Amino acid sequence: MRYNRIVVKLSGGAVSGDKDWGFDSDALNHIADEVIDVYGLGIHR
Repeated sequence: MRYNRIVVKLSGGAVSGDKDWGFDSDALNHIADEVIDVYGLGIHR
């Protein structure tokens, strides 16, 4: 089965990393790298 689209739902904990609040740039970069990898698999329009 080939998917044409994916949905990414991010929690506050996912983007805050080890911080108690706000955005953690390392966590955001990791998430972005994962999305780029999935895009490279051909899951895009």
